[in-house]
Amino acid sequence: MKDDLDRSLKSALAKYYFGMTFTEIKKHSTFIQLHLTDEEIIKNRKEIKEVIDSQTKCGSSSRFCQSLEPHYILRRNQDNKLVIDTEECTKIKNYKELSEESVNKRINEYLITDNHKFNYKEVAQSIQSFENTTPAFLKETMDNIGNAEYLLENKYICISEHKKELFSIFAFHYILIGKYVKIIKSQELKELCVKHNFNFYKDESIDDKEGWNSILEVDLLIILDFGLESNVSKNSYYLDVIPDLLYVRNNKNKPTLILTPASWNLIEEDLQINNYYRKEFLGLQKIKAQELKNAMKIFYPKEN
Repeated sequence: MKDDLDRSLKSALAKYYFGMTFTEIKKHSTFIQLHLTDEEIIKNRKEIKEVIDSQTKCGSSSRFCQSLEPHYILRRNQDNKLVIDTEECTKIKNYKELSEESVNKRINEYLITDNHKFNYKEVAQSIQSFENTTPAFLKETMDNIGNAEYLLENKYICISEHKKELFSIFAFHYILIGKYVKIIKSQELKELCVKHNFNFYKDESIDDKEGWNSILEVDLLIILDFGLESNVSKNSYYLDVIPDLLYVRNNKNKPTLILTPASWNLIEEDLQINNYYRKEFLGLQKIKAQELKNAMKIFYPKEN
């Protein structure tokens, strides 16, 4: 009877909990030197599952860790009992070795080539787990690179020293993702929005040489020179168009990155000295202005 129960438990754990058989666990590269017994696997199933999940999140890439979190490991103590511990992934050093120059070179290729498809499979594979497993890290990244300065004359994005490492990781996970990316200057976007009557829905009937539909559907939209637009329709663009565009893209789980050389204070001042807006910085307009201020950083897809 006990043997039947053990077999049933092992079968259930293998199928519904571990996703692999006990034999596969014992031969797994992470556990093979531990010489695990069936009883140890059952008793330490929670710890073993954490190690397996940690390895899965790390991924099969030989260069880049897909989670950036400390990895769980299982080892034996002096009493030969199993204990769980954490260690930094050895592949993390590859992120730290990324240089500002190499990142800028790739970003500049984007800026010269308006639309481009990259084929960095390792980075593409890391996106989902990077988003799901490190929300705190993403928040830190967002807070630190929200208003990165860049040189307009040579189209390079310049990152100050204390932001360099964060932006390097961000760039490799959200720019070099192997997906379709659209880069557009904010002034050009404003002109397109006016031309298409701010209709933020894909229109198959139009001649889309200008890429209007791609602005709505592209995997990652990068808006440059925000804050440097001409004054025509500027208030409406800031307070209505951008929030609406971001709302539509966020509902499609399409991230949008806004880069600006201007501080929020300067943009706010620009809005208030405009004749149209001078007496309107109240109520709904104030709420919209706050939404715009939030958009000065980075918009990620909304959480489901």
